[in-house]
Amino acid sequence: MRRSFRHHLLLTPVASLAALGLAATAALPQAAVPPVPTKLSLKEAISLAASYNSRYRDSYVNVQNARSQVRSAGELRKSTWDSSLTQTNLNDRPDTLASTVGSTLNISNPGGSTLSLNGAVPWVGNANGGGAFGLQATLPLTRGKGNVSSTRTALDRADLSLRNQEINHFLNQQQLVTQVVSAYYNALRTRELISVQQRSVAFNEQVVSDTQKRLDAGLITEIDLTRAQQQLSNAQVLLVNRTQSNQNALDNLVLLLGLSVGSFPELTDTVPSDTINVPVDAAIREALAHRSELRQYDVQRAQAQIDLAVANDQRRPKADLVANLTNVGIGFLGGGGVARVLARF
Repeated sequence: MRRSFRHHLLLTPVASLAALGLAATAALPQAAVPPVPTKLSLKEAISLAASYNSRYRDSYVNVQNARSQVRSAGELRKSTWDSSLTQTNLNDRPDTLASTVGSTLNISNPGGSTLSLNGAVPWVGNANGGGAFGLQATLPLTRGKGNVSSTRTALDRADLSLRNQEINHFLNQQQLVTQVVSAYYNALRTRELISVQQRSVAFNEQVVSDTQKRLDAGLITEIDLTRAQQQLSNAQVLLVNRTQSNQNALDNLVLLLGLSVGSFPELTDTVPSDTINVPVDAAIREALAHRSELRQYDVQRAQAQIDLAVANDQRRPKADLVANLTNVGIGFLGGGGVARVLARF
């Protein structure tokens, strides 16, 4: 079964968008006050919208934020530096100044286990002071291990959030192109309606002039002239309304493009009149295969599955195996050490 449709523009996925001026949207330029063009084609309008439309730029920023969150969640090794400074005043000794400097390294495994290393060494004025070294390893036995560990779920949620933002960005891109095309052709339509109404006003002016001559010749009554004048007045009012509609359509267009409202560039393209035959069955198959909203539902389902798995895991009793080693002494490793292995519930 085939049906005939009339379209102003047939939009396909990424290839056609690139042809319409979206080829360079991978890295958006810095937002600035865009110059107002004197003449504007449809391709230039889409390119301006991709560069300066605020909603489209916001979706791009959201994608970059989601990518940062993915990188942050993937940082499984985190270290910190710290130092301490103490002053001791004893009766039989002068004031002494002691200081240490140390670092802590935390390593997380997607399976749920963690390893923590910390150490401190003597620093300025602390030649005889004590250093310290510590190690702690934690292995979950029941709750919070495997695919439901906090590290793994954080990674998965960050990946899903990035996928969702990328889909939103693509949808905003499609919606922006559709809105710009619609606004552009609507501005063209209202401009053509002004020309039509101007001819209507000129015609009614001629009718009033002819009616006045016929009245002067005594061929008609004054009521006929009044009717002609009323029709001329109605045509003039409609011309004013259509002029205002055209200005509103241009304001809507330049607002989508990120230009200053009140700019009135000359639209150079015309409305195509070619008929495009679209096979309905093939169009439905393409829509079901490429609709981004369906991919969003997949992302939402995956997020719900993670939440369900974590909720079920929280019902289990908590038990961890913890290994701890602590070494404290006058020298860095010269003191006594304490090692412990215990189960934590």
